[in-house]
Amino acid sequence: MSVGLKLTSIESVAVTASAGTTQRLGFGGARGGGFVVTSLSTAASVTYLVTHKGGGTLGDLKDANNVAITQSLTAGDAYEIPTQAFGFAEVALLANAGTAVVEFCTKN
Repeated sequence: MSVGLKLTSIESVAVTASAGTTQRLGFGGARGGGFVVTSLSTAASVTYLVTHKGGGTLGDLKDANNVAITQSLTAGDAYEIPTQAFGFAEVALLANAGTAVVEFCTKN
């Protein structure tokens, strides 16, 4: 018998080049997830931002080498959310320029 994670949320999110306007995704309790890029408007990559509480100040999600985690984007492609993001209350994507729309799905 196979036991997997249960799909708990699918949400369309607008991604912008400003931490003040990019949409946040409630992430508390998530143990897996990803997103599909449904549209791009000059955005070529995103940086992952996280906060420890809902509505808190967003900060760069960094890897073990203290480097911000970024992801190049292509419209129509799907990407896994980095495991370093799990455990934070909210996650957001910050576009390098322009905007994007992504469909997030999370599992727990």
